[in-house]
Amino acid sequence: MKSKIKRKWNRVLAVVLSTVMLLGVVLQFEPIHAKAATSTPRFATCSLTVSEGTLGMNLFFSGIADGEANKITVKVDGVSHPLKAKGDDGKYSVTHNVVAKDVVKKLSIEVYYGTTKLPLTNSIAKDGTVSYAVKDYLTKLEARDDEYGRLAKAIDDYGTAAYYYFAGKDNPNDIGNIDLTAYASKENPDYPAGVTYKGSSLILEDTITIRHYYLVTAVLNNYNLTVDGQPAVMGYDESKGWVYVEI
Repeated sequence: MKSKIKRKWNRVLAVVLSTVMLLGVVLQFEPIHAKAATSTPRFATCSLTVSEGTLGMNLFFSGIADGEANKITVKVDGVSHPLKAKGDDGKYSVTHNVVAKDVVKKLSIEVYYGTTKLPLTNSIAKDGTVSYAVKDYLTKLEARDDEYGRLAKAIDDYGTAAYYYFAGKDNPNDIGNIDLTAYASKENPDYPAGVTYKGSSLILEDTITIRHYYLVTAVLNNYNLTVDGQPAVMGYDESKGWVYVEI
């Protein structure tokens, strides 16, 4: 009697195990469909940040869904950059550093959602990729008949000269030897205790902004900051741990 019950139990168990295994195979090979991105990115605008040795090419994008921003990267000339926090204008951005000799170089700009390329919707895009150079931005500024235009022209000339120099070619527009000593910065050595000057950068947007950085180990509330005698607001750069003032 016990042997019959055991045989029946074994048959039932075999059926159950076979069913589980069959279900296991079905579940194992059932494809998982990833959620498609809803973002339709567009390269909106560009600005430049000038610092020692490099130009920061700031690229701004619209059409990016907030819920997808943390999974989106921008590849510039083959280098991937995560998106920065959303700006007040509703756009996301990345910064790609460009050395002087690459000012004239067309850089490919691509947007990815994970490993999936999201085509840029700009009319100048080819196969969803936009090609853009620092020189493209500078050329627009050079059309202005003011200090912005002249500064853009100077950066453009410098970048072009660097390109020809490192390529081993003669520059057809040689800018020659220019005396720039009159423009040399003069640092005020009379900083209060706990304040150290760390450098400056130049930001080219619709306006030109000079940003001076300081390492402050003193209590900020003990000081009033003025620029040309006028009260000024001090900002803080979390990535550097420095405070700054913009002019």
